[in-house]
Amino acid sequence: MTKYTKEFRIKVVKAYIDRGMGQKTVGRLFGVHMTMVRKWLDQYQLEGEAGLAARERHKSYTYSFKKKVLQAVLDEGISHREAAKRFRIHTTSLIAQWLRIARDRGIDALQSQSKGRPPLKTTKRDKAKPPPDDKPKSYEQLIEENEQLRAEVAYLKKRRALTLQKATRQAKPESSQD
Repeated sequence: MTKYTKEFRIKVVKAYIDRGMGQKTVGRLFGVHMTMVRKWLDQYQLEGEAGLAARERHKSYTYSFKKKVLQAVLDEGISHREAAKRFRIHTTSLIAQWLRIARDRGIDALQSQSKGRPPLKTTKRDKAKPPPDDKPKSYEQLIEENEQLRAEVAYLKKRRALTLQKATRQAKPESSQD
């Protein structure tokens, strides 16, 4: 949602045109900064009342469009404000940002980058597939396999406990004999 409605913007522009006051005076009269008055006047002169409608926020521009805008700014020597007006870009700071990126990292850095978090990397464990079984197992076979696996786990737990017990006995210093 925009801060100022289309009707309010039209009212401000009409006041500037009809009353013959300056941008600063009209801005003070309506409680907006004079740069907003100037921006709305530019939009009105370009597109009429339709130019004062709320614009799409966070619009993404193509690489070729950005390149065309920067070429106009650099080759023709037009200002950021004039370029924003000509190419219908909602803010001049966007053009300044594109220029800075092109100057610092090269023109190719203006190409669209993927946004958001990168996808999670899959691990080898995720990729590992269970060995294919030719035949489905019956309920009794599954119970038998489950009992066998439980026995293996119990054996391994007991073995680990005995190994730890043995290691702690050896690590204890022998008590002195009287």
